Amino acid sequence: MTAWLRCFDRRPTAAVRVVCFPHAGGPAYFRDWHTDLSPEVEVHAVQYPGRGGPAARPLVDDARRMADMAMEELTRGASDAVVFPGGHFYLADEQAAVVAEVARRLAPTASPAPRA
Repeated sequence: MTAWLRCFDRRPTAAVRVVCFPHAGGPAYFRDWHTDLSPEVEVHAVQYPGRGGPAARPLVDDARRMADMAMEELTRGASDAVVFPGGHFYLADEQAAVVAEVARRLAPTASPAPRA
């Protein structure tokens, strides 16, 4: 989709996008999640700026700014439903804060709104 989102198995007919915000392990942690999901679900993992990936993207060290940037990327041309997995996956407070802020900002404006 974008430089922000990694997708390890494109599913053009997917009706739902699961967007995972990784801990320090990065997007590769979610590499095989698609194998256990329906073909109607596409898994994306956020590739934070300044953390792996293209070196030209500067590091972002502010959770609010990170949430702003993530929301811009998630809403750019998106029409499918979005799900943010939570709970024990977010071991670091910073990732939980970014996910919560993105979901809070996205819910009133997204069409369709995040499912979970």
